[in-house]
Amino acid sequence: MRNDFQPDERIGERAASYADRAVEFARDRLGITLDWSDESVGLIEDILGRLHEDIEKAKPTEGEILQFAKVFGSYMGEVFRKNHGALWGIITLKGRRIFGLQVPDSQMRLWPWLLAQNRIVNGPEDNINYSYKMVITGRPIPLVEKPPIVEDTPPRQWRDRFMDLAIRCRHLIAHH
Repeated sequence: MRNDFQPDERIGERAASYADRAVEFARDRLGITLDWSDESVGLIEDILGRLHEDIEKAKPTEGEILQFAKVFGSYMGEVFRKNHGALWGIITLKGRRIFGLQVPDSQMRLWPWLLAQNRIVNGPEDNINYSYKMVITGRPIPLVEKPPIVEDTPPRQWRDRFMDLAIRCRHLIAHH
């Protein structure tokens, strides 16, 4: 097997920060407790589902969608890292380099930012909880051929844009 995964601690540090934002947002805006369990990924699926429902009304930019994908995808990735020993890094698949995780000495892989982005844009057919369960039970998930959104928002502005989108998406800030 050729080495098509390169660990990168900087990606992991960034993802951990994004994941903390997901926990804060879910707690403060939605009254949802994310507890870092495998089961809590189902709550992220619900949150992204609500965002998908409001996408037509909110009309987020691609950059805003990517920010949500990074925040909530990072939470899923950190759950995978904490519970299954995965490392953050860069996965090369079919000539594409994507941010993701892999469990050392295995083929257990997850690309949570791309999965979360696809869930927001495409809807329930890209259920992240289903994909996550496939990975943790040792079944590979297919790489979607659609290219990921490229981020063009300076890092300091992402929080403001994230909150602005959250305000525009009523389903996300309404307590269910």
